[in-house]
Amino acid sequence: MHYLHTMVRITDVDASLRFYRDALGLEVLSRRDVPQGRFTLIFLAAPGNETAQVELTHNWDPEAYTGGRNFGHLAYAVDDIYATCQRLMDHGVTINRPPRDGRMAFVRSPDGISVELLQHGAALAVWPTTRHRQTPPEHPPPAHPAVPRPPSPDAQLPSASAPSGPPPEPPCPAARPAPRPAPTPDDRPPPATARRWYAPTHPHLWPSTTAARPPSDRTGWPQRA
Repeated sequence: MHYLHTMVRITDVDASLRFYRDALGLEVLSRRDVPQGRFTLIFLAAPGNETAQVELTHNWDPEAYTGGRNFGHLAYAVDDIYATCQRLMDHGVTINRPPRDGRMAFVRSPDGISVELLQHGAALAVWPTTRHRQTPPEHPPPAHPAVPRPPSPDAQLPSASAPSGPPPEPPCPAARPAPRPAPTPDDRPPPATARRWYAPTHPHLWPSTTAARPPSDRTGWPQRA
């Protein structure tokens, strides 16, 4: 038995070639257009490894494809996973799983086919970025300033008789509100001129309970008849 290829269906030939050929780096081995069946077959393989091929099948009649759980992904070993991911990003491909460990990454084709990229041999060194390798800076970034530690209990404190700095300035006295001026005669309220009328404390002095209010003098008591 001999392995031949893996077939995946595509909806756009040009977009698929930009991904598999231009961005991923596969080589087109053959292409066949079948007008009778209204489909196109394109075979690709990694450079120098034509025994493991992938077949792209394009049906000319529009058809929507949904991904199934029975198919996982395609896998390719690359010499430099950082350079491969950088080339994919230059072609507008999103790195779904960046090579954080310098060994493995995942991308997707225009039709949603998952492709795994594995670093050939040992994993590469991990650089600050998680998407692609960058040239390390010529000068290392400055270190964080040292945080002063609190004095230990055994440390000798400075003497109170010998201050280490200039004497502190005296505190500024708080401003007091200005005293309110004494009220003038014009500001005082006018004296009450109306006098209130008080009922007498002896009811027998009233001539009748239904009679009108009796005339009163200035003292407020009713006058006798």
